[in-house]
Amino acid sequence: MDFVDRVLMFRESCNIDKFNLFYSFENLDGARLHTWVLAASRRNAQSLILEVNCWCKPIELLSNLFTSNITVLKLLFNNSVVTPRAKLPNSICTSSRIKDLELKGVSFPNANADGELILSCPVLENLCITKCQLNNIKVFKISTPLLESLECVYLYTDRDHSCRVKTCTPNLKRIMVKATAYSSLDRVNSMLDYCLESLTSLTSAEVSIYSPDAPKKVCSEWLMKVLTGVHNVESLKLTDRSLQLLADFPESFNKLSDIFSNLKFVELDKPGSCYAQAVLKLLFGNDIQWQLERGGVFTVGEKKMDGKTTFPENV
Repeated sequence: MDFVDRVLMFRESCNIDKFNLFYSFENLDGARLHTWVLAASRRNAQSLILEVNCWCKPIELLSNLFTSNITVLKLLFNNSVVTPRAKLPNSICTSSRIKDLELKGVSFPNANADGELILSCPVLENLCITKCQLNNIKVFKISTPLLESLECVYLYTDRDHSCRVKTCTPNLKRIMVKATAYSSLDRVNSMLDYCLESLTSLTSAEVSIYSPDAPKKVCSEWLMKVLTGVHNVESLKLTDRSLQLLADFPESFNKLSDIFSNLKFVELDKPGSCYAQAVLKLLFGNDIQWQLERGGVFTVGEKKMDGKTTFPENV
């Protein structure tokens, strides 16, 4: 820690382009962390990566993180406990410079009087949120006009709370949604209500749910709702566990054929499973030819006038 202090103190006249800090010692000093971050932002840092791999007392992150010149920001708190180690400031909602934002193990600020928290960053292009807490938020709305890639991975609330995640992202091209369904005895709720609407530019989606002991019907309904929201994608990635979950409820499984109309690529983590062929027939139809490529990617063929079938390249 003293070394970082000296580097920042002795180079007061120099600008900093990138500031990466990886911390793995015990007892992180929040005040010292704030000093380092403030020093980096005052020197016009364009990229700031903070990764903490230890337990620390909960800290309030500085508001100037989202009002400075930083365009690439990664705040990663890799702790195994449910309680987040850092809380985001309200300034995250209206950051006007950040283009790439990655958050892990943090809690979001409180909602407004109507229970809404609106993320409206005008130049944000890539957003990745992993294992973050959304307590006391009824509606989390992502309203970012330039957003191209969105990852929502294991977001959660306390067990007695619920949260609806809404998107207003007309330029979104790629989305990943992952959830873990816990039993009623667990402290958290990770099956948030995703309302994915008007994703007109979307081309690629990855959806999965891990449900070791939660009610299967509830998980199946959650999965179908998310899949319906990404109905216009050309490329879809699913896990075999998700397919098994749907297969237990034929009324949900059979609806897959009615959801997707533009699908060209399907990636499965277990392409040889008994569920793979069934889902391919539902998604592509019995009369459509497909081929298996590297990485478990199935590609649908297009039949030409001469009767030959050609296959597009998965980019």
